[in-house]
Amino acid sequence: MKSLLFASVALVSLGGSLSTDYTQQRSLRVSITSSLDTEIKSMRVERDGEPMDVGGGMTSTNKRQITYVDTALEHKDGAPTKVRRVFEDLANESTMSFGERQSESAMKPRLAGVTLELTKSGDEVEVKAVEGDAEDEALAGHTLPILLDAFLPEGDETSWELDNAAIQRGLALDVQKALFAPPEPPSGSEGGDRGRGRSRVGMMGGGNGILSIAELEGKAERAEEPVEHEGVSCVAIKLEIKGSGDLPQPDFGGGGRGRLFDPAPALVFVSNTYSVELKGQLLFDPAAKRPVLLELEGSMEIEQSSERTFNDMTIKSESVTGGEIEFEIAITQAGD
Repeated sequence: MKSLLFASVALVSLGGSLSTDYTQQRSLRVSITSSLDTEIKSMRVERDGEPMDVGGGMTSTNKRQITYVDTALEHKDGAPTKVRRVFEDLANESTMSFGERQSESAMKPRLAGVTLELTKSGDEVEVKAVEGDAEDEALAGHTLPILLDAFLPEGDETSWELDNAAIQRGLALDVQKALFAPPEPPSGSEGGDRGRGRSRVGMMGGGNGILSIAELEGKAERAEEPVEHEGVSCVAIKLEIKGSGDLPQPDFGGGGRGRLFDPAPALVFVSNTYSVELKGQLLFDPAAKRPVLLELEGSMEIEQSSERTFNDMTIKSESVTGGEIEFEIAITQAGD
């Protein structure tokens, strides 16, 4: 009897379209946690063709936490037209180690404690802060639907493609600049131009910044069997995301003094490429008519090759940086 009941639930769960119901009067808490751990897997530096000792390896850790509550105030044709968004927690912190040295940095949250009101007018979305202060940069790029809606199909498809815009939206990468200001200078680092230049190379290759500028694509497929989550039978959507391409040449800033790793006009990146692979699943609660959990994990790799000539000296470097990525996005009823 139990197996028959579960089978009938599965059929109900897998039937029909997967779309969020915005007609219900409810507030939903969105909690986003992501991490990226990177390390230099190989590095070679030559000066005028002679190998140089570059010291110990470099590792970095970036952690991001975003929590806010969405309340759909108005809706039309099944879509939200007015949403109140209350930001509760925003943190984006990085730690970098090079040999025995370690530095920490944090991006300043732009919307901590701020309440936004988003109103759709035609094809435009008006965003204003109704509680707290927000600069113009913090009001750009926000959209009304729940971010995980970006991974849902438009109809009754059992498999569908995901473009870069949908993935950026679904992982809250498209609002990275709106949520966080650029990081402050690292603390705990030992002053020295040589160490500073290396740190900038490492920071360029880590954090959610790389994912934000990556061109990603993906595939989504509805699983045949439901998955139980917190006692509820949910539709499981399998996700595969990947991307590869060239990175823009990093801006190292000014202040060169002619030392080994200081910025120099003659710096040329012969190769600066990335690759990303992510796999996981999205769970959709058909009874509550909304997504409830996204879990993704995977890896990224950055290959860099550069050449710099100054003071009749040529410096060539090659490096490969590898990273492990994790995303978890949970959507719960506020107040539960």
